[in-house]
Amino acid sequence: MDKDNRTDKYQERYVAYHKIRRHLSDDKPPRYKSRERLSFENIMRGRRSQRVFNKDPLTSVEIFKLYGAANLAPSSCNRRGVSIVLVRDDKLKKGIAESLVGGMGWIDTADCILLLLADMVAYKSPAEVDYMPYLDAGVISQNILLMAESLGIGACFVNPNLLKDKKGDFNIFTSGRRFCGAIALGHYDRREVKKG
Repeated sequence: MDKDNRTDKYQERYVAYHKIRRHLSDDKPPRYKSRERLSFENIMRGRRSQRVFNKDPLTSVEIFKLYGAANLAPSSCNRRGVSIVLVRDDKLKKGIAESLVGGMGWIDTADCILLLLADMVAYKSPAEVDYMPYLDAGVISQNILLMAESLGIGACFVNPNLLKDKKGDFNIFTSGRRFCGAIALGHYDRREVKKG
């Protein structure tokens, strides 16, 4: 139970995970056709960090598919402690661009920004609180980036490094949760060239 005497949903997921994790399924592993494997490999090879976007907004169907990809991502003991906040408001995007070291000068040109926020109630052990939220956010990010590539949407992960004098300003987005990174999303203007 948490401080408000409400059920701790993260702990419930954790306990449920440990009850079933050792059970083997009778289901056979999926056998993907070679063209399916090749398509996925092409998506992984083609993905790049895109920082130049046009003004065409993402559709609600595209955003739904990106959230679907995030929901398919595994998490530590199935706790699902990282949530996503979609930011589309120009003023808020400008504030993010002025706060994030890696997003300065460009991230606000994206159609939308996804903020990855960890509810630290989900992470119980002192040995995991410093890294597990970032691992969960990283797996979610990879799913989103690969789905974006498959949809022809430009995407770029931005690390959670905030300018020291902007950390307090950024609290309007986090609501007490830990900021684990951001993903800029938008339709390609010019596809950036992958170097090296």
